[in-house]
Amino acid sequence: IQAGQGQAPEARKLFSAAQLQEQQLGYHEPPLYIRPASETAGASWLAAGNWSAAESAYREALLERPNSGFPLYGIALAEEGSGQIAAAAVAYRNFLSAWRSADPDLPQLQHAREFLAAHPGGAARVMMRP
Repeated sequence: IQAGQGQAPEARKLFSAAQLQEQQLGYHEPPLYIRPASETAGASWLAAGNWSAAESAYREALLERPNSGFPLYGIALAEEGSGQIAAAAVAYRNFLSAWRSADPDLPQLQHAREFLAAHPGGAARVMMRP
């Protein structure tokens, strides 16, 4: 809520506290939480239109879960939102690679493919399963 209301410093403090508490829970499979705090922070920053904060949060999430499609997609959305078309194309290709075995009808995959198709040069190098 604070991120959406433009209260970035307060929101950052809460996200940091949540991440610390999450780390103290330890690793469990499945996790005791729905979505890692860093990914939740990224989604909140995306919703608030704070592209750089969203990208930072998702990059932090990749440290916890390398090559996870969720933060890779968030990074792509942040790059797209900030107008960084070339970086977004790379990020969408990384995301599509990570989720190459996912259901091809997922909206995230559809959006990534549509973005790459609309931005020539990036779409040709993306390999999609039939």
